[in-house]
Amino acid sequence: MDKRKRILLIAMPSIHFKKWVKHLSASGHELFWFDILNKGAQKDLQSVRQITDWKRRKLPYMKGEYWLQKNYPFTYQKIQILLEKTASEKLQEIVKEVNFDLIHSFEMFHCTYPILNGMRKHKVKWIYSCWGSDLYFYARDKKRRNKISKVLKRIDLFVADCKRDYQLALELGYRGPVIDAIPGGGGIEISDLNMDLKRTIILVKGYEHKFGRAINVLKSLISIYSQLVGYTIVVFAAHDQVIKFIKEQDLPIQFYGRHELTNSEVLSLMTKTLIYIGNSLSDGIPNTLLEAMSRGAYPIQSEVGGAISEVIEDGKNGLIINNAESIEEIAQKVVYALKNNDQLLRARHINLEIIKNNYEWKVVGQKIETLYQD
Repeated sequence: MDKRKRILLIAMPSIHFKKWVKHLSASGHELFWFDILNKGAQKDLQSVRQITDWKRRKLPYMKGEYWLQKNYPFTYQKIQILLEKTASEKLQEIVKEVNFDLIHSFEMFHCTYPILNGMRKHKVKWIYSCWGSDLYFYARDKKRRNKISKVLKRIDLFVADCKRDYQLALELGYRGPVIDAIPGGGGIEISDLNMDLKRTIILVKGYEHKFGRAINVLKSLISIYSQLVGYTIVVFAAHDQVIKFIKEQDLPIQFYGRHELTNSEVLSLMTKTLIYIGNSLSDGIPNTLLEAMSRGAYPIQSEVGGAISEVIEDGKNGLIINNAESIEEIAQKVVYALKNNDQLLRARHINLEIIKNNYEWKVVGQKIETLYQD
């Protein structure tokens, strides 16, 4: 390994980020985490020096400030520096205290763009990891597109979980090297699988928000409910509106709230799953899709700008939803899958090889370690 480095990580404290840190913790580097969202110290980041509780007001809170922040975020950002210490200001304090070899930020609008002004004043190497819809969706908006371009022109290395986003980054102004895609979740630990088809769960990712369209999946399943005798519909990570919808149907659909299951419990559920369905308008390559594939579930996933086609060949190792808003299309995909048991079993073998070769924990760990070498 190259010399021990001082690395500043800037990210929200998500499970995916914590898995990434787990890889780095064994690398020997000196790790720091800037809690840019001010969420507080994390018990499961003990191997990292945590920089938390940093936000300070410059002026007393004013009536209407929260409303302005929520409804006119761009206007609020212009006056924020007058009201409170900004992330960019705190970053400059941190960099003055510690001589970092590199800074790595994860996700664009909460964790990367806010530090741009501070990073322009320093020549330290900067890595940015693109998450989900950072480029694919938000670059459609002119104001956000300009912000993205400014960041991409400053960073030294761009990291994404799919080839699609590397091409988008180049179109938006990135001029650094193009490397292999690396899943943001840090990779998957493979377990022994029961490869028969005696599974009865149809598992649905329960996101319903700006991008997620779980309710469309549930409507599609309800439309073919007479064909689902003997199967159990289970929804995990369900948003409140999804839970409300399920309760209104008076059907035996099992559900778990947004944070009700741990990642280990979700993986355990996936080992009993016959069909996994993820449906959204925008994303990268979802970690839950890869996890479902690794546990032998047959994936039915909405396409988002070509990213899903990088891991699923439609009709071979899964099915692709072309229109996330089409209840009829989703229903047709489910019926097709249930009638083609041979394909489900073949897909299970194919997907396990895909995961082993590209997304297995040690494979991804080696890619992550390489990122921080000179």
